[in-house]
Amino acid sequence: MVAITTNPLILHFESVANSGGGSWRFAIAGEASQIMLPAALMVASLAKCCTFAGDPQQLAPIVQSADPLAQAVLGKTAFDVFKDAQSVFLNEQSRMCQGVCDIVSHTFYGDELVVCPKAARYPEWKLARSPWFLDGREIPRVLVDDRAGESTWSKRYNGKIRYASAEIAAALVHELLGSYVEPDDVLILTPFRAQRALIRSMLGRQGQRAVRVSTVHRAQGSERKIVIFDPVDAGSPFLNSETGRRLMNVAASRAQAHLVIIVGETDLRNPYLAKMAVRARKLWDRKRDFASPLRVRLPQT
Repeated sequence: MVAITTNPLILHFESVANSGGGSWRFAIAGEASQIMLPAALMVASLAKCCTFAGDPQQLAPIVQSADPLAQAVLGKTAFDVFKDAQSVFLNEQSRMCQGVCDIVSHTFYGDELVVCPKAARYPEWKLARSPWFLDGREIPRVLVDDRAGESTWSKRYNGKIRYASAEIAAALVHELLGSYVEPDDVLILTPFRAQRALIRSMLGRQGQRAVRVSTVHRAQGSERKIVIFDPVDAGSPFLNSETGRRLMNVAASRAQAHLVIIVGETDLRNPYLAKMAVRARKLWDRKRDFASPLRVRLPQT
């Protein structure tokens, strides 16, 4: 048995292929949705039987070159090429509570993704995903805050930022940590490095540097009880693309107990965010006198 990551496999392919007598029976590639096609073909050539395990609905390989040929080759994975291979869809998950799973399943998986019944029977699993309360009221499992406004380009942060949504995120953290939520329970996600820097700066001024703020690409594989997602500019071609759809899927599915999505009017023109917002407001958000305790008051108001 050999356990190896993709980069060393490429560098030492001949040695790996010839070790063990050069007759490997099985090759298993995990997180295969992020393995570029050339590397996937190398894995497939190693053994008589090859299994690619991963989620083609989540993040694809990162290709920085703008060359169309590089995009066409390096941006593809085994899921794109071996379409006739036998496959199975694993439709049970144990990370997300029912509310968050419902939103993710409805938006990205055709309502086929469900909470694993075995996991849901464990008291420890239920406790870890039990809802939080603020001011005696339960926080909705999925909340859409639509006061974020429009994004802008910042010279200071060298990228797209949205000051209003960063303000909302910081206010949310202040409210949450003011109760019994710990910094390790919260994860703030955004697609843009400039917005990440802005939010970190705001949290730093509040003395809340322990809360993790990350780009979505760096968060795949992680999870937190409460996830705050700030898309910043969901109306852009980038977030309306296949890449954007996968990115929003990853962001939403990091949440164990609560998902908060911060949007503006333009963001809701994005079909994936719009679908999540409609579903959330129909099933999980509360209106009028029962409005969420997380509809925080912003400094300027």
